[in-house]
Amino acid sequence: MILSPAPKVDPRTAADVAQQLQQLLQRYAPAWHEVDPVTGAPKGVSAALIGLSARFAEVLIQRLNQVPQKNFLAFLDLLGAALLPPQPARVPVTFLLAKGSLVDAVVPAGTQVAAPPAPGEKDPVIYETENELVATVAQLVLALVRDPEEDTYADYSNDIIITGSSGTRVFHGNRQTAHILYLGQSKFLDSPGITKLSLIFKLKSPAGDGLNLKWETLERHRLAGHNAGQGRNQKSE
Repeated sequence: MILSPAPKVDPRTAADVAQQLQQLLQRYAPAWHEVDPVTGAPKGVSAALIGLSARFAEVLIQRLNQVPQKNFLAFLDLLGAALLPPQPARVPVTFLLAKGSLVDAVVPAGTQVAAPPAPGEKDPVIYETENELVATVAQLVLALVRDPEEDTYADYSNDIIITGSSGTRVFHGNRQTAHILYLGQSKFLDSPGITKLSLIFKLKSPAGDGLNLKWETLERHRLAGHNAGQGRNQKSE
């Protein structure tokens, strides 16, 4: 749950307070004329006193604006909720080798990485790696996905490697998986003592239950085909 920040009790800054002080002086002290005739800004001792008073007022306003948050924390403490202890921020970091590198590079633990300054900040955010890692020269050249629940597969090489698309459902197959079983043993099957060979397969579902089965036997001198279910005869040389 994200809570909206509480509205400020007093939104004024030191510049706002200084301007109001100058307006009050002009109203309640008409004899005060220690003002630059060109810019209208106070000068001399008046400028120092106004700036000092404005700064002190700004400090008090900052503390006053923290009162709603303090009361909110006290309310959570009354409910038995406590703040988590401070923890270092964690972000994923990718290390890339220089173009043309031929060997892997070791990135030791504790390597510092600088991130751009946060909004309203001037200094960069420094992170350190927790563990040693190796930046390898190996590159991804093919991205194939298998979805066992749907019995499908997909080739996302173009989407991931070439286009760099982040919206691809990389774990979803889009092509039906073909199941092929090859049996071959030339020394055994070429034996002249074998005149008849039978293979028995037990299927979980009937052959006509939406299955497309193809049976092919390849011999040294001829190729014979036998179909079952919705399959077709296959003959070639």
